[in-house]
Amino acid sequence: MKKMQYLLHVIVVAIAATCLAMVATGCNDDGPVVDRINSEADSIALCKIMAAGPVYYEYQHKWDPKKINSLPPDWKVYWRMCEDGKNHIVGMVVCAYDYRLPGRVSEAFADLEYLETVVIVGPGWEGQLPENFAHNITEIEVKETSLTSIDCKMNLGEICRFVVQDNPFLTKLPDLSNLGRDLDYRQLLYVVIASNKSLSGQAPSINIYDVLHYSIRIVDNEFTSIDYHPVGMYTCWNNSKYINMSNNKISGALPDYITNDPHRLVRAYYILNPQSDGYGFSNMPSDEEVVRIKKELGLPNSAY
Repeated sequence: MKKMQYLLHVIVVAIAATCLAMVATGCNDDGPVVDRINSEADSIALCKIMAAGPVYYEYQHKWDPKKINSLPPDWKVYWRMCEDGKNHIVGMVVCAYDYRLPGRVSEAFADLEYLETVVIVGPGWEGQLPENFAHNITEIEVKETSLTSIDCKMNLGEICRFVVQDNPFLTKLPDLSNLGRDLDYRQLLYVVIASNKSLSGQAPSINIYDVLHYSIRIVDNEFTSIDYHPVGMYTCWNNSKYINMSNNKISGALPDYITNDPHRLVRAYYILNPQSDGYGFSNMPSDEEVVRIKKELGLPNSAY
C-alpha cells in the first residue's frame, strides 16, 4: 500500500512539474488560441499579421480576435504569462512554403510588446520587413523567403541570435556593427548569414570585442569586400569563439598589420579561406606556411 501511495505521489509530482514547465516556457497546447492568449492587443495583432501574410483565404478573412480557434499549418505561437497577469505572445514561427500565395510581413509585429523570438520561413513572404518590425526581439531567423530587405529598426544591441539564410532576393541588411552590443558578456552571440545570392558589396562588420562567446558564419554569399580591422582582431583560439567568412567573392591583398603579425595571419587564414572559385588573396599563406607558423608559435594543431 505504501509503495502504491509513493508511486502515485511521484506521478502527481511529475505531472505538476511538466505543467509548470509548459506555463513557464509558453507552449502550443490544445484548445482555441484565444483561450491561451488572453491579451486583446496581442490577439488583434495576430489577426493583422494573418490578414497581411501569405496564408489561405479562410485564415486571411475569417479571423476575429475573440474567436481565434486555430493557426494555419506550420505556424506556431508561443505564449507566457507576463507581469500584467495575462498570457502574451513571446515567440512566433510563421511559415509560407507556397510561393503562389504571396504576402507581406505586417507592421503589427511591432504591436506584440513581449515578442522575443521570430522565425520567418518560406518563399511566400515578399517585400521587406516593416520599419518598426518587432523592435524588442532578441532572436530572429529569416530563411528561404522572397524578402528583399530586412533593414529595419530592430534593437540590434539586444539580439543574441541573428540568422539570415537562403534568401535569394535579399539585397539589404541592417548595419550590424552594434549587433549584440548590450548582451551580458557571458551570452553566446550566434550569427549566420549564409547562401543569400543577392547580398553583395562589403560583408557585415560585427563588433565582438566585448563578447566572450560567439559563433559567426558569413559564408556563401556574394560579398566582394571586407573590413580587415575586425578580421585582424578576431580571437578564435577555442570552441567558444568561432568565425568563418569563406566562400564569398572577396579578393585583394591582406594589409600589412595582418601579414606582419603571425597570430593575426593564422587567424585570417582560417577565417577567410577558401573564397569562391576565381577569388582570394594574393598574399595569403599556403597550408604549409600556416603549419610552419603554428609550429613556431607553439600552437596545437586545433588552435587558430
